Amino acid sequence: MLFLTKLIGLFTAGLGIAFLLEPSLYVKLVEGVLENQRVHITGIAKVVCGLIFVIAAPMTAIAGFIGLLGLLQIVGGVVIFLFGENKVYPIIKWWEERPIVIKKAFAFLIFLIGAFIVFNV
Repeated sequence: MLFLTKLIGLFTAGLGIAFLLEPSLYVKLVEGVLENQRVHITGIAKVVCGLIFVIAAPMTAIAGFIGLLGLLQIVGGVVIFLFGENKVYPIIKWWEERPIVIKKAFAFLIFLIGAFIVFNV
């Protein structure tokens, strides 16, 4: 479980870097998911990642943080699954209209969270 947690952290940090270098990539990625009607797969992936975090949390030095991230992932996955693409799409459009500095700050936060997981699990 710790290996999977680190792998998810590494993937998260990589996404943060990619989004930092190309902020529009996030919107393109999500729109691709919406166009191919894979919103439910995204929800399931979030729940699975969340369960991995919750199970691995007691084995880590930062159990509270990893457990909280796991619970947030599970909740996010369930919300995506329940709302479906009709409710998610307006959120994506809202995000698309944010200033570039906000998108880059969010991307940097994603990178920091991923790096924190990798180096502290």
